[in-house]
Amino acid sequence: MNMKVKLLVIPAIFLCALSYSQKMSLLVAPEVSFPNGNFGITSGPGVGLSVRVERRFSKRVYGMGSLDGISFSEKYGTPFPLVTTKVGIETFQAGARFNLIGEAGKQFYLGGELGISGTYFRLSTGVSKSSSYETDFSYRVSLGYIVKRWDINGSQQFISSSSSSLNYFSVRVGYFLKFRN
Repeated sequence: MNMKVKLLVIPAIFLCALSYSQKMSLLVAPEVSFPNGNFGITSGPGVGLSVRVERRFSKRVYGMGSLDGISFSEKYGTPFPLVTTKVGIETFQAGARFNLIGEAGKQFYLGGELGISGTYFRLSTGVSKSSSYETDFSYRVSLGYIVKRWDINGSQQFISSSSSSLNYFSVRVGYFLKFRN
């Protein structure tokens, strides 16, 4: 099966399975991302959208799956003059979050996820353009705070690309569209 098809089919199956749960929530969040390390040399800040599905297992432990799409801004003349680079990343990851401190309507949590990412690269010069798409292993560590239906989250994303590591920090402010206890 083609990796692009897998990147769409696997999340759809996961989301359908969780939709039958009585303890499920759905979070939609815009996100702003900042590349770091070597990735910051070839890409500017990015914006995107994150969709996360959660299932509660206990008062402190939640299983979660997320689907993110981020488009990073073009970078001109880096690392060579007259060269433009553009990167877009889609990730599907599953993991858990653990509530560190919680009281009625407020939760401070730590989360971790593993999964796959699809990365689109485009390189343009004054003469030619080339592009590629690759699928790689990815993982994320996050720290967040939930107040009623709002989730404020900061995370560090790691992608083990065949060419190098693609790392970026993201900030999300999301809203639970659907929440059942």
